[in-house]
Amino acid sequence: ESAVINTSHLRKGIYILEVHTAGDVSIQKIVIE
Repeated sequence: ESAVINTSHLRKGIYILEVHTAGDVSIQKIVIE
């Protein structure tokens, strides 16, 4: 599993992502500096 994220419109900070795959949810934390 991988995700491509376009960060050009995001501010600096910490973003929490919920990734839903078949019957599973994973929480991913992304830090943009």
